[in-house]
Amino acid sequence: IRIFVTKSYSFSVADIPIMMLFILLGIFCVICFRWMVKYKRMIIGVVSTTTKCMKQIQTAEKNAYYALLKYHKSKTKDKVEDLSNELKKFLQEVLDSVCAVLEAYSGKDVSGCVKLIEKPSDGSTELTYDNAVVSTICRSKESDPARGEAVHDVPAKIKENTDFADILFRRDYHKSYFYVRDLEQYDEQLKAVNNGIGYQNTRLNWRQYYRGTIVMPVRIESNRLFFMADRTANNEHILAFLCFDSLSTDVFTENRERYIVDLVRGAADSIYLILNQYSYYLDKINEESASGCV
Repeated sequence: IRIFVTKSYSFSVADIPIMMLFILLGIFCVICFRWMVKYKRMIIGVVSTTTKCMKQIQTAEKNAYYALLKYHKSKTKDKVEDLSNELKKFLQEVLDSVCAVLEAYSGKDVSGCVKLIEKPSDGSTELTYDNAVVSTICRSKESDPARGEAVHDVPAKIKENTDFADILFRRDYHKSYFYVRDLEQYDEQLKAVNNGIGYQNTRLNWRQYYRGTIVMPVRIESNRLFFMADRTANNEHILAFLCFDSLSTDVFTENRERYIVDLVRGAADSIYLILNQYSYYLDKINEESASGCV
């Protein structure tokens, strides 16, 4: 029979730092593991929200397309109202879906709206810097109710809004959108290089509602449209602006710009198809009404 005798080991004061190091290393490993699990769940949640919302937008686009066609063909007296209601229903779904994705990315509240470029009130067929105006036709469900009050949602001159004017009249063609993380900082930067003229907005109390924003034109290149008189490569047919904003400056960050721009641009493309169809049907109804066919 073999008898194993183990020697006892007594710890000295010099061993305490080593013990503390191993304890801290163990705690660090536990924290890292829990953080990785949490991060994995967050990523899965963002991906799940994104794919779900993209499907919702595609489904909403399909449903709106055939609903508008149905109402246009109907003989009811209320078909203009039916068309408008269907358009707003579609826009609401798109806005809420994109807001959900942006909120999943950032963990911050995001609001959205669609601004329609109206036909010039002076009867002109050409949109110019002086006659161009926009009006809000739809807001996301979670937008502050005060923003939708009639006193605010009145037609606004594009030249009095830096974001719209930059896109429509002063933009670089290769970056046809407006994206700013911190509008207050951007305002100061503009004042420093623009003789004291900063960020302009017809909503004078805009700081109460948002600090960061993205504005995307709802457009298509004119050379893709058979009905456009000017179909040059650098000309565009713009119907509206798709806007998202937040009071937080942690939503529209530089490292997310590429992904957010792709997301919002895709939503704007879907809106263009339905909004252009809606405009076409309204014009046809007005023509029929003028000729006495309705």
